[in-house]
Amino acid sequence: MPLLLTVLVLLTTSAATGVDTTANQEDIRQAYQRYLTGESLTYDEKFDLARKLARTNLWPEAIEVYTTLLSEHPDDPDSRLGRGLVYAWRISS
Repeated sequence: MPLLLTVLVLLTTSAATGVDTTANQEDIRQAYQRYLTGESLTYDEKFDLARKLARTNLWPEAIEVYTTLLSEHPDDPDSRLGRGLVYAWRISS
């Protein structure tokens, strides 16, 4: 199986099951609160937040953060892919 396909399958499987053993719920809540209050977050912090929100089935919040990232970095393929996967998971659930 090509590497990219393998990675996509692994990402889809872990996110679709809602299992993320690395994401502490309180840490995610605090990071999202920082985002909501307009605290200056780096690209990496926002991307990590969006990923963690998606993996914990907080799909509307994840889409919001990915959309913000895309408004700041419109050509970012990672944010485009991340948001697309979240839309797909939301529809398939």
